[in-house]
Amino acid sequence: MFKTNNILVALLKAILFVLMIYILSIQLNRKSVSLADFNSMFSTLSLNNYIFGAVAFLLMPLNWCLESVKWKQLVHIVQKWFTISDAIKAVLIGVFFGFITPNRIGEFGGRLFKIESGNKANALNLSFIGGLAQFVITFLIGLTASIWLIVQHFDLNLIFAYLFLTLIYIVSLYIYFNFKRIVKFLLSYKIFIKFSEKYVFNFDLSQWFLLQILLITLLRYTVYVFQYVFVLSFLGINLEFVLLAKVISTMLLIQTIIPSFALIDVGIRGNVLLFLLAEYSDKQLVMLVGVLLVWILNLVIPAIIGYINFLNLNLEVKNEKFNNHITTINNRE
Repeated sequence: MFKTNNILVALLKAILFVLMIYILSIQLNRKSVSLADFNSMFSTLSLNNYIFGAVAFLLMPLNWCLESVKWKQLVHIVQKWFTISDAIKAVLIGVFFGFITPNRIGEFGGRLFKIESGNKANALNLSFIGGLAQFVITFLIGLTASIWLIVQHFDLNLIFAYLFLTLIYIVSLYIYFNFKRIVKFLLSYKIFIKFSEKYVFNFDLSQWFLLQILLITLLRYTVYVFQYVFVLSFLGINLEFVLLAKVISTMLLIQTIIPSFALIDVGIRGNVLLFLLAEYSDKQLVMLVGVLLVWILNLVIPAIIGYINFLNLNLEVKNEKFNNHITTINNRE
């Protein structure tokens, strides 16, 4: 069993590596980039650039630790013994399942590992609330940044689009702070009555608690934006921090709106970043490599770690069942 797990992990790593190289090669071929351009990009990097790169790398565990703290806070409402270690494992397993599903929807189910069967329905609702908090923060900052970014290129046709996005944000914010009330209202109708047993709410969330979750989400989002800025600075994009932050927040907003797989997110983000920074920099290769590096740091590496945790957790469950079976046989004898 152990050898099989090792083979599967190695196979997954190989597949992910090939996919990354393939996606990057498509982007580079479209831009007619050569190996000489790569050599030129890295040969000009200074010590300060590498410091930026090191900081970006160190922000990866901080990013997912903050998400784990948020998940622990949410789960603690229904399962008191849930530890930060359990939260980290569950979040990383969720990253793996999100990595292979559209719009990372599998992340919700992946986080239910280490959750007792009687608490899974409530935990699923809590997971959705955590995801909604992320959506609210991404929308709020993304809308603000994008409006700020296009002020100098004002287009009357964009007003209706932004009014629509603003309406979506207001509705999402209202749902976030009134989630339990809204679901109970919907479940009062006959058409939804069959879901009433599955979508139970044996917990109460105060407005203060929801605000705390929102603040943790905001902190994590800030870390994520900083990570992008540091990676681009590491690769030689010498633009003002505020400009890069606005562009990155706008890119994350667009990526949130467009349905996709995590496996092709890197291509979407790369093209969006090229478009948004077109008038500020012509370093197309740097932008594509920057997006790829952040993608590897925040999705590929955590997904691989999550997959290993998933295999280990399955092994633990099987060993526990085997030991219980042996104990039952011994007691009969």
